[in-house]
Amino acid sequence: MLRFPSVLDSVVAHFRDFVYPPVCFVCERPLEDGSQRVCTDCWSSFQQLHEGEPVWHELNIRFAEAGFISGLLSCYYFEKEGPLQKVIHMLKYDGMKSMGELLGRDVGLRMREGPEFLQAD
Repeated sequence: MLRFPSVLDSVVAHFRDFVYPPVCFVCERPLEDGSQRVCTDCWSSFQQLHEGEPVWHELNIRFAEAGFISGLLSCYYFEKEGPLQKVIHMLKYDGMKSMGELLGRDVGLRMREGPEFLQAD
């Protein structure tokens, strides 16, 4: 026996997707899975920052010399006008909490998998 609310929800969702096709919030290309907010291409374009890279080394030196911190950990390299900035601005200025959930999940996974994060205080 079909439940009426679930059938109605499905019909409404299909109609909504027909009128307003789900698109990536960064590049505005159609999304294959409407439950996502950012396409796989945009998400994978966030440049990850790893220990040992020149930028990592330079920032560590700058912060240490200034006396602010003794070391640096970062998941991403922030590029002005890049896709990561768009996602952060959607979260920060447009109140799109779903962007924070996506970023939080990704950062959490990187922290669990990266030994350098286990040593951070």
